[in-house]
Amino acid sequence: MSMADALTYYAPPSLLFLAAVARLWTLRQNWHDRLLRSVCALLVVGSLVLLSAAPPTASAINAITGIPNVAAPVVYCILAAFSGSCILLVIHWRGGEEAAARRATRLCLLLSSAAMIVTCALFVLADAPVERLRDFDTFYAATPFIREMILLYLVTHTVASVTMAVLCGRWAREVHGVLRTGLVLLAVGFITNLAYDVAKYIAIIGVWTGKPWEGISTDIAPLIAGASSVLVGAGFVIPPLGHRIGDQWQTLRRYRGLEILYREMVRAATPSHYVLNNRWARLDLRLTVRESFIDDGILHIKPDLDPAVWRRAYARAIHTGQTPSQAEAVAAASMVAAAADVAAARSAPPGVTTRPSRVGEGLVWAVANFHSPTIDDAVRRAAMSESSPL
Repeated sequence: MSMADALTYYAPPSLLFLAAVARLWTLRQNWHDRLLRSVCALLVVGSLVLLSAAPPTASAINAITGIPNVAAPVVYCILAAFSGSCILLVIHWRGGEEAAARRATRLCLLLSSAAMIVTCALFVLADAPVERLRDFDTFYAATPFIREMILLYLVTHTVASVTMAVLCGRWAREVHGVLRTGLVLLAVGFITNLAYDVAKYIAIIGVWTGKPWEGISTDIAPLIAGASSVLVGAGFVIPPLGHRIGDQWQTLRRYRGLEILYREMVRAATPSHYVLNNRWARLDLRLTVRESFIDDGILHIKPDLDPAVWRRAYARAIHTGQTPSQAEAVAAASMVAAAADVAAARSAPPGVTTRPSRVGEGLVWAVANFHSPTIDDAVRRAAMSESSPL
């Protein structure tokens, strides 16, 4: 087997299998997540379809069992399981009424199981003594029982592909972001699956009518199947991966945004308030540590939060043309910075002069987006004091 053949046969299933492996860690942490289990199972079954359909693998299956062409019904059964799994996954992925989902699940499992049982029965009844690894479909297209078995797997695959393309296309119009991207890829992937089925139908009709169209099945259809598997795998992997990346980005953005406020609390804190910050820890854990330290720091400077500072800063911000919400953020940041100055000066060693804080956009952003009850309470008291008569 040449390197080009190996890439053609085994690159697509390897990509699907690697996509499944990439989800294993998340699956281990969320084993009871039925949707995540379905995604992983689907990727594994999809890789098994392409792996078992490769001529070298089919030859090995035939040799191990001692039955010529037994690899064909094996591939068809796995393909039926894959088609049913795809529909089940979309049903559970979309959600909705649980009773309807259960009915659809039972119907899908029943039809897939029936297709697999009938496929095996037809192969047992048929006579296919000559091993055909690449052109089984066209070589036996006119053989009794094998003909029906081939048509059964193609019809099952076509129905599943049409169903998936329609479901994903409709759902894609209702959502946005990475979920829509994944659904569009799935719809395109299953439309490509239809192109694979059409290629097979044309080749089989060619056998029935005496036309030399076998090459469409042996040369073109496998390439279409490989492209379809990549699109379908990407469609199932991109949404959860995109959400994870988005969550990580939001966590990183908040972690970095709180850097200035964190440094203010470090400056104002006494040595007993310091905490270890492991840079090699998970980002979400580091964010939790940072937020906890800021909470403790704000409690430490609470006696020094001066509503008068808030009122003066708010008035200056309004005077410069800022909106009330922007002015509130600037005023709160000024009040925190001033309190940090007082706390830092109080905890500094004798004779050491502390440098006053500067209220920049970073500190304003951090205070505005860090909803500490202590800060919120001080802001409310300052606003009430500002609105009360002298």
